[in-house]
Amino acid sequence: MQKIVFVYGKASQSIIEEVKQNSLSSSLKHLDYETFMHTKMEYDKVLVAGDIDEIKAIFSRAIVEGFEVALIPDASQVTLQDSFSLSKNLSENLKVALNSEAKPMDILYANEQVVLHTALAGDAPPLSYRISKYRNKSIKERLILLYQAYLKVKLMKHTKVKLQTNKSQTVETVATGVVVIEHYNKTCASKLINTTVSTNDSKLDALIISPNSIVEYLQLMAKAIFGRNKKSTIPNSIGYIKSKQLTLESKVPLPLMVDGKEAGTTPVEFMVKPKALKISLPDAFWKNAPQKINNKETVKTDKLVHSNENMNYLQKRLPFFTHAGEEQYRTLFATLRDEGRASSNFVMLMLL
Repeated sequence: MQKIVFVYGKASQSIIEEVKQNSLSSSLKHLDYETFMHTKMEYDKVLVAGDIDEIKAIFSRAIVEGFEVALIPDASQVTLQDSFSLSKNLSENLKVALNSEAKPMDILYANEQVVLHTALAGDAPPLSYRISKYRNKSIKERLILLYQAYLKVKLMKHTKVKLQTNKSQTVETVATGVVVIEHYNKTCASKLINTTVSTNDSKLDALIISPNSIVEYLQLMAKAIFGRNKKSTIPNSIGYIKSKQLTLESKVPLPLMVDGKEAGTTPVEFMVKPKALKISLPDAFWKNAPQKINNKETVKTDKLVHSNENMNYLQKRLPFFTHAGEEQYRTLFATLRDEGRASSNFVMLMLL
């Protein structure tokens, strides 16, 4: 018989009475966060309700000490509900916590800090936005959101970045930001890679946003705001990397946000610790777990800017339309010249 304790933080004081009265959890031991963190561990499983920092502190302790955990978000923690396929209903989440087998889950770290759902370096709208942010909006409301995006684009800045994977593949380009996730978390980023992102594949997924123009950025925003299709493709303005580890450096320090909270600036090292935490979650969360781990890395950044000329140009300003560099003009004129030459076959046909 497992010894189970319900731990609640200051932010979850509002639900503790409901938890104590619920038939599923009334018989459990209930401890506040501070008491639990200063108590010698004597439980097999911990049900956690609290703010992001409290949850991550308990998860970190569980990783070290090996006890099982389950997450009980309150009604306002929509991001956590979406990220871990949990319900808004307390009883449903308690059923999962108490009746579902705890399974080992990969954990993403950013500079050794646990990432529950999303790490963001720089500015990467709309990739870090939740899909549900737009789901129930009217057409008028979505148009207003698109206009607000247009106003924000003037504040976005490209900076030179260098990314290096676990297998030492290096990418140098310019970007406004980078989003890193470990599993499908119902953000626009995870929607773009919904055919490749998976739970417990021992890898992180990074998307590099680098629009070449205001028009490209608005196209990206429009896809996020108006798109309803389940399957999606990665736009030309986004690069994609899948690796066990990723180091990000930037010419200008980029602010780092982890789970919506400030966490320093670049450089930053992202890494995945495979199956580090034993956690009870709904079956829907585990459905994308691969049957076999593939050690192959994925680097798709060929459509991003790499030439010094174009990188320097984008760091100065973001043009309204895509700017063609000198090399692109040379290629165009060479193609036109070759196409304009009369071939021997064409001359023979004219003589005939």
